[in-house]
Formats: sequence, structure tokens, C-alpha cells
Amino acid sequence: MRTVARGRLVPALVLALLLLGGCGLFSDVADSVDDLYDRAPQLDQGTALAYTAPGPPSVVATQITNAQQAISRAPVADRVYLQYDDHLVRVEPSPSGSTVLVDDYANGYRRWAADVSPVFGAQPPTDEGK
Repeated sequence: MRTVARGRLVPALVLALLLLGGCGLFSDVADSVDDLYDRAPQLDQGTALAYTAPGPPSVVATQITNAQQAISRAPVADRVYLQYDDHLVRVEPSPSGSTVLVDDYANGYRRWAADVSPVFGAQPPTDEGK
């Protein structure tokens, strides 16, 4: 009887993990932003990928954090920054709503250091100790 129960448990666990993966548990913020908004490569800033979103930055930032919880959120002037383990997200106003910029943490930190270093700390996190 135990062998039959284990034989059913493994496929059930695999199915549960696949379903949770579809809910965003195992995705990252870059995937979530790509799912939520329209890609706008003409607005890219270096390594930061750009997307357009309807609505003001505070609303768009809330939509992003509802999809993928941020470590920290920092409103700076008319922009909102979202801190994640591996990414920084900048949401800024645009004539049609907002532009969302997603960059890896190190490049984003260097690019937006004047805004984010007072809030997120003087140094970006490193992979040491992981």
C-alpha cells in the first residue's frame, strides 16, 4: 500500500510545482514585466530593457510588486525603483503612462546610483557567500 501511495505522491508533487511555477513562484521580475507590459526596444537604456505601461509610475510599480514581490520599493522624485535579488526596476513617467526599465542589479545600480544608493545602500550586493 505504501508503494502505491508513493507512486502517486511523486507525480502529484511534480504537478504542484509546475502549477506554482505558472503562478510566478519560480519566475523573476523580468519575466513578470515581460508578461504584463509591451516591450519597447527603442527606449532601452544600455543593458536596461524598456517596456511601456499605462498608468502612473506608482500604480505600475504596485502592479509589478503584486506579480513579483520586491525586496524594497523606493519612490524618488517622479520615479519608483524596485529592488530584487538579481534586478533593479525603474518605473518613470511617460506621455502615455509609464516606461518600465529592467536591468540586472549591478548594471542598474551603476546606472541609477544617484537615486538608489541613498535608499538601497552604498554597494550593490555581490554573489559572494551565495
